[in-house]
Amino acid sequence: YKHSVYLNASNFSAYLWVWKNVPTIRALDCDAATQQQLQDLLQDAKALTSLYLEVCSISSVPALPEQLEKLTVCECDEVADFPAWPESLSWLDVSGCPALEKLPSLLTTVLQQLYLVNCKTLARLPDVPSTLRHLACSACPFLRGLPELPDGLTYLSLEDCERLQVQCCVACCAMWLLCHWLASRLY
Repeated sequence: YKHSVYLNASNFSAYLWVWKNVPTIRALDCDAATQQQLQDLLQDAKALTSLYLEVCSISSVPALPEQLEKLTVCECDEVADFPAWPESLSWLDVSGCPALEKLPSLLTTVLQQLYLVNCKTLARLPDVPSTLRHLACSACPFLRGLPELPDGLTYLSLEDCERLQVQCCVACCAMWLLCHWLASRLY
């Protein structure tokens, strides 16, 4: 990214000054921020398209900028809630968020890639848009079901999701894999 900022909460006041005085910042990498710090930053995020949150002390992700395309939330132990997704969201990676039980519907986004790793209490995936191409879930032991998967899905990985009820979708997944295998042979 041409204009990006790495923020460590220990120097928050200096970064907040930069953030408010350089409105063209497109990427923000936030480490150990609090709920209030994130709210202060995101309220003025006019050009932000990529947000990476790591080890933040937050129970919910604040409202996201409408132009956000890429969101990564990593090792935020207390995150249990997300706001409505911006329509422009095309990449979502949520890793190491053990308090997360559910995600809002993703149908109104242009999401292409969804990665969920080590979300220990996540029980169900939200509905996904037809634009989804990659879906990977790993170490989500309470995950019980999958939404309807789009025809254009090209990558599916489900690992260490012990409670995933696949009876209803085994036939669908098998048919999906067969169709994509046949299509790859025909073209």
